[in-house]
Amino acid sequence: MKGKAVAKEPGKNWIEFGRTIHTFYASDRSHPRKDEILSKVRELSDRIKGFGYCPDLSCVLYDVDEEQNERLLLGHSEKMALAFGMMNVSEGKAIRIMKNLRICVDCHNFAKFVSQVYGREVLIRDKSSKKFVYIATIFRQKLKVKLFWTKVTYFGANVTVFKGKKTHKK
Repeated sequence: MKGKAVAKEPGKNWIEFGRTIHTFYASDRSHPRKDEILSKVRELSDRIKGFGYCPDLSCVLYDVDEEQNERLLLGHSEKMALAFGMMNVSEGKAIRIMKNLRICVDCHNFAKFVSQVYGREVLIRDKSSKKFVYIATIFRQKLKVKLFWTKVTYFGANVTVFKGKKTHKK
């Protein structure tokens, strides 16, 4: 790839908050709140491990020990964007994240567990989908949920969003 001047596109995520689009890259240290965000990622990871989350180390391509692999996974941009959303998006509002590449299995599972444990709606749109994917598939198994599609404008584009709404048991 180097000889042919081909460069791999770096993975990045966007999340909108306060009329500003925040961009996160893998192991990004440029965000003004980077220490707070990485601390929140660790906090989320520690909490969801108590509910059965186990990091998928197959998503790390480096030949290092297991502990180092887990640290590398914590630096994925999806997790940083999700942690930023958990810190800033008020409860009751969906956390919407866009990704320029495909989301890895570990980040997908991380988002599912965070959604379930914290009761937050998480929507992620990656390169493989033309619409936001409702991450909280675990909710459909545990709660009685009415599923529906809705049109929203996000990042200046009209997109279709898959959402769920809790229904009352009778």
